[in-house]
Amino acid sequence: MLLPPLLRRLRPELLLVVGGADVHRDDPLGRLALDDAALAARERLVAHLATCMDLPLAWVPGGGYGPLAQAARRHLQAVRGLLDGAQAAS
Repeated sequence: MLLPPLLRRLRPELLLVVGGADVHRDDPLGRLALDDAALAARERLVAHLATCMDLPLAWVPGGGYGPLAQAARRHLQAVRGLLDGAQAAS
Protein backbone atom coordinates (compact mmCIF):
# COMPACT_ATOMS: atom_id res chain seq x y z
CA MET A 1 0.00 0.00 0.00
CA LEU A 2 1.34 3.38 -1.01
CA LEU A 3 -0.28 5.69 1.54
CA PRO A 4 1.45 4.74 4.86
CA PRO A 5 5.04 5.10 3.60
CA LEU A 6 4.13 8.28 1.77
CA LEU A 7 2.64 9.80 4.93
CA ARG A 8 5.70 8.78 6.96
CA ARG A 9 8.02 10.35 4.40
CA LEU A 10 6.08 13.60 3.92
CA ARG A 11 4.99 14.02 7.57
CA PRO A 12 1.96 16.23 6.84
CA GLU A 13 0.39 18.34 9.56
CA LEU A 14 -3.12 17.51 8.38
CA LEU A 15 -4.72 14.74 6.36
CA LEU A 16 -7.39 16.27 4.13
CA VAL A 17 -9.68 13.76 2.42
CA VAL A 18 -12.34 14.42 -0.17
CA GLY A 19 -14.60 11.41 0.31
CA GLY A 20 -15.96 11.17 -3.19
CA ALA A 21 -18.93 8.90 -3.76
CA ASP A 22 -18.52 9.13 -7.52
CA VAL A 23 -16.22 6.09 -7.39
CA HIS A 24 -19.25 3.91 -6.64
CA ARG A 25 -20.15 1.37 -9.32
CA ASP A 26 -23.71 2.76 -9.60
CA ASP A 27 -22.61 6.37 -10.12
CA PRO A 28 -23.57 7.48 -13.65
CA LEU A 29 -20.43 9.59 -14.17
CA GLY A 30 -17.73 7.96 -12.07
CA ARG A 31 -17.26 4.80 -14.16
CA LEU A 32 -15.41 3.02 -11.35
CA ALA A 33 -16.31 -0.17 -9.55
CA LEU A 34 -16.34 0.33 -5.78
CA ASP A 35 -19.34 -0.94 -3.87
CA ASP A 36 -20.71 0.25 -0.51
CA ALA A 37 -18.37 -2.05 1.43
CA ALA A 38 -15.32 -0.78 -0.47
CA LEU A 39 -16.25 2.86 0.19
CA ALA A 40 -16.61 2.14 3.92
CA ALA A 41 -13.30 0.25 3.89
CA ARG A 42 -11.59 3.22 2.24
CA GLU A 43 -12.77 5.56 4.99
CA ARG A 44 -11.92 3.07 7.77
CA LEU A 45 -8.39 2.82 6.39
CA VAL A 46 -7.94 6.60 6.18
CA ALA A 47 -9.24 7.14 9.72
CA HIS A 48 -7.13 4.28 11.06
CA LEU A 49 -3.98 5.69 9.46
CA ALA A 50 -4.68 9.21 10.69
CA THR A 51 -5.31 7.98 14.23
CA CYS A 52 -2.26 5.71 14.33
CA MET A 53 -0.03 8.45 12.95
CA ASP A 54 -1.54 11.08 15.25
CA LEU A 55 -2.59 13.18 12.26
CA PRO A 56 -5.57 15.52 12.39
CA LEU A 57 -8.10 14.44 9.80
CA ALA A 58 -10.42 16.71 7.85
CA TRP A 59 -12.97 14.89 5.71
CA VAL A 60 -15.40 16.49 3.29
CA PRO A 61 -17.95 14.75 1.10
CA GLY A 62 -17.55 15.01 -2.62
CA GLY A 63 -18.91 13.61 -5.82
CA GLY A 64 -21.85 11.33 -6.16
CA TYR A 65 -23.75 12.27 -9.27
CA GLY A 66 -26.76 9.98 -9.06
CA PRO A 67 -29.95 10.70 -7.14
CA LEU A 68 -29.35 12.96 -4.12
CA ALA A 69 -30.69 10.46 -1.60
CA GLN A 70 -28.31 7.81 -2.92
CA ALA A 71 -25.27 10.09 -2.69
CA ALA A 72 -26.29 11.26 0.79
CA ARG A 73 -26.62 7.66 1.98
CA ARG A 74 -23.15 6.85 0.66
CA HIS A 75 -21.66 9.89 2.38
CA LEU A 76 -23.29 8.84 5.67
CA GLN A 77 -21.84 5.36 5.24
CA ALA A 78 -18.45 6.96 4.69
CA VAL A 79 -18.73 8.90 7.93
CA ARG A 80 -19.61 5.67 9.75
CA GLY A 81 -16.50 4.11 8.21
CA LEU A 82 -14.38 7.02 9.45
CA LEU A 83 -15.73 6.58 12.97
CA ASP A 84 -15.19 2.82 12.88
CA GLY A 85 -11.62 3.24 11.67
CA ALA A 86 -10.79 5.80 14.34
CA GLN A 87 -12.29 3.64 17.08
CA ALA A 88 -10.43 0.57 15.88
CA ALA A 89 -7.12 2.45 16.05
CA SER A 90 -7.74 3.88 19.53
